[in-house]
Amino acid sequence: MSKKGLLGSTEAPARMKLLTVVGYKDGMIYVRQIGSDMFIWDAVWKGQLYSSYIIIIPEEGKELSQDVVDNARQMCYAGAAATIDYQRGEGVTEDQKKQVELFEANRLKAEKLRS
Repeated sequence: MSKKGLLGSTEAPARMKLLTVVGYKDGMIYVRQIGSDMFIWDAVWKGQLYSSYIIIIPEEGKELSQDVVDNARQMCYAGAAATIDYQRGEGVTEDQKKQVELFEANRLKAEKLRS
């Protein structure tokens, strides 16, 4: 049974999930999942919005496992944190190196989990 929404429209189930909201240094990081396969990160720093996304397509007829979703969330967080660090003018720090390593390790893990 569908509900009526604004101006007689039909309400639909939510397609977006907020996975992470966290302060990072002097900025904010938001990670969202749109539908089942799109993961978006937003980094807000000094009133500016920086954003990117990744798409992980599950095998036909299957859904992404929670491990894959968790890895995608971690990859997005790493990308957003590195962006804030870059905007702050910080050089390549040990923390950024670890974030890149985390991103790559999770990307490889996500690819293996899909196989």
